[in-house]
Amino acid sequence: MPASEEPLKLHYQVRPPYSSLAASGAVEGLAATPAGEALRRADLPFRWVETPPSRQLALIQGGSGRHCGLGWFRNAEREALGKFSQPIYRDQPFGAIVRSELPIASGIRASETVDW
Repeated sequence: MPASEEPLKLHYQVRPPYSSLAASGAVEGLAATPAGEALRRADLPFRWVETPPSRQLALIQGGSGRHCGLGWFRNAEREALGKFSQPIYRDQPFGAIVRSELPIASGIRASETVDW
């Protein structure tokens, strides 16, 4: 990248656990950490910018400057605004955790409901 070009502005919104601002000042999370690591490995200069979602889309659509929005679901309307990367994070199955001896229904204990 020529020295005269500005670094990529990587826009994010605070959405734990996907992206948040750590006490150290770093942006991190399930989507933010791998995105930042990928850009560093690719030697692409960037800076994190906390930006509301509608503003992110306006900046990307405007075509002025180097803007990237983190954590967007792909749909036809957004594909018309710009290009999408490969998925950064794919949801893992949700679960619940309770004490195994806790009755959850009609005297059935949680430990009796799972097949380990």
